[in-house]
Amino acid sequence: LRNVVARVDDKAENFGRHVFGRAPRVAAVGTGEAPPEGRRLIYAGAVSRSVAFLLDISLVSFSISLGLNLLLGLQQGFFDSSTTSLDGLASLVVLFATPTYFALAWWLAGSTVGDFLMGLRICRRNGERLGFVASWVRSWTLLLFLIIWVVGMLPTAFSTNRRSWLDRVTRTQARYVGRPLWKSLASPAVAGTAVTGVAAPGRTE
Repeated sequence: LRNVVARVDDKAENFGRHVFGRAPRVAAVGTGEAPPEGRRLIYAGAVSRSVAFLLDISLVSFSISLGLNLLLGLQQGFFDSSTTSLDGLASLVVLFATPTYFALAWWLAGSTVGDFLMGLRICRRNGERLGFVASWVRSWTLLLFLIIWVVGMLPTAFSTNRRSWLDRVTRTQARYVGRPLWKSLASPAVAGTAVTGVAAPGRTE
């Protein structure tokens, strides 16, 4: 599925470039490392990122709905039906659940559930994982200026590293996922094998 969506990224991007009189992107772009297996480029395209976002919003919306129904059930079961004791808590859940989900996912794992399913990760421009503050800044910026994020995805078709307006403001990138997710999670030998495709000493392909 990931590779299929990545190919859709390429086709959609080249269609947009054709509409604006730009030549198709034919050469792999990136940081010198090889694209993950089955991908032509290093950086994730607009289709993968948009589908990932829709999956995440659907997941968070379902979870919030489930949680609020549970709270309402508790309120009706243990409190007077006219009380508003849980109204404030419900409002806080709705307000903070979505940015908290995105921020913690990017900080702890580099990917949300949607990102993982689409085979991409959010990182710094040097490829390292986002820090705690950077993750929160990106999540709140995304949700507070959602329409800007939607429009700002269009320039990814013309940017060398497929950076959106949100990426530029928060100094981040979206890259396709290879193995391992992060170099720090593997030994240097294994990491070298994953990135360069060259077998480490003593290992056979």
